[in-house]
Amino acid sequence: MRHALAALALAFAAASCASAEAPAGQTQTQAAALSAAVNGPWRSAGDKARDGARNPEASLAFWGVGQNQTIVEIGPGGGLVD
Repeated sequence: MRHALAALALAFAAASCASAEAPAGQTQTQAAALSAAVNGPWRSAGDKARDGARNPEASLAFWGVGQNQTIVEIGPGGGLVD
């Protein structure tokens, strides 16, 4: 996800209104931009395979990530730690 910021900025700039209804508090353009960032070709197949458990699109929408904002993963883990 090294290019996540660039991808999100590009997605916001290039996004058009989606035909599906946007989540509460989010415009259709914002929802389309997040979807484009999450589903972009710069993400590896391994990253995309984990999306079912990680829900990156819903997470980004929940945190209110907007254009020109950066997400930093601090201390990413390799699994469950008890």
